[in-house]
Amino acid sequence: MKFKKGDRVQFSTGSETCYGVVSKGGAGKITVVLDGAEKQVRALANCFQPSVKPLPNADELNVMAAYTVAGYKEINGHGDSTTFAANVYHKGKKIVAVTNCGWGGCNHYTPVHISVRAFFADAATWAENATGSTIPEAADLWLFWEVFQRPYGMTAKTSLAEIAGCVN
Repeated sequence: MKFKKGDRVQFSTGSETCYGVVSKGGAGKITVVLDGAEKQVRALANCFQPSVKPLPNADELNVMAAYTVAGYKEINGHGDSTTFAANVYHKGKKIVAVTNCGWGGCNHYTPVHISVRAFFADAATWAENATGSTIPEAADLWLFWEVFQRPYGMTAKTSLAEIAGCVN
């Protein structure tokens, strides 16, 4: 069997069935991020079966659902934080380029479309919906969640729980 990145899979440990999403596919060994995005396993593709079980965050209210991240690429940087470049799209239209130079601090957003204000407002609403609090740098947090956690079933509430505890 061969799986590609993004495929929903399941496997049995004998006592339970585990679910996840393929992060590195192929016909040989594949990498699967387990639901919740906290653990991953690597095993031969034939150890897994396709799954139709929805992700744990499938029913979560997400005002950012119309936004996507594309072209996310990590770059050799300075080590203070992850150096990367990415683009944010709204309903298929590129609205902002995002970079981080790796020297610490916030991400840098370069607008390419007028609707970028709505992006920041929606990100703030997304964080508030998940935590009940106003969260600083919500767009940065959403970007991380969108790239590394949401595709693997982590809820926004879980992702932001530690930060929400610091601002409450």
